[in-house]
Amino acid sequence: MPERTLERLNEIDADRARAIVKAVDQVREGGERTEPSVDVIETTPGTACLLISRSRSLATIPWLKLIEVSSSRYLLAIESGTAIEKVEVALRDLIERAEKDWPNELGVLEELRAKFTDMRRNERFRKSEILLVSTTG
Repeated sequence: MPERTLERLNEIDADRARAIVKAVDQVREGGERTEPSVDVIETTPGTACLLISRSRSLATIPWLKLIEVSSSRYLLAIESGTAIEKVEVALRDLIERAEKDWPNELGVLEELRAKFTDMRRNERFRKSEILLVSTTG
């Protein structure tokens, strides 16, 4: 395979097999999204979660995890005890760096920060815990 193709697959996922599956899924769904998006998905009546498309910038936040729930759609998970305001500050910091480091992600970062700000101001945040298990040992 050409090196350029291997690099593009690595941008999709570090695991080459998963990257190939995701690339095929994107083609079948009409192509890769040009702009990452933020979706509010209702999980139960009156409760929703945020799903985002893949984001290299958000992956740099050590206490925030992106959990893939479907092809190129991720649930945001923060470490227990992390204040919502800390997430907002981290998003503002990423937005400042995005123009240089992740220009194609600026839109999703601004959209996510706006949603966080609106939900915090309107007291619409409610944290729930997700059970995660260790896959080692």
